[in-house]
Amino acid sequence: MAAHECAHGGRTFFHVIFRKDGTDGSSGLVSLVATENTHGSLPPAAVLEELHVRGSGRSGVVLLRGGDRRGLDIVGTETEHRLVFVVSSRGGDETLGMARALLPVAVASL
Repeated sequence: MAAHECAHGGRTFFHVIFRKDGTDGSSGLVSLVATENTHGSLPPAAVLEELHVRGSGRSGVVLLRGGDRRGLDIVGTETEHRLVFVVSSRGGDETLGMARALLPVAVASL
């Protein structure tokens, strides 16, 4: 696992890279990415799921949207201040499962 900040397309991203099951190469990579929501929303993508979450005395909805880009599955959500998404080459179902677990925590933490 590694974490860093990087710049791409005029934005700064917080990027956490996971390696699942000890695999090497792009087939085993999973990333959690977050950036400020200052340049507009996530690209249009199909709504996959709506999660209702509670934490820190507040509740809300995390709307998961996703699709495929350059052979990678992307599932993301946005808040007023952040865009947060999971990028994976592990397949759509597994990516959605990871997003269900990671995105509500990431949104609450960021």
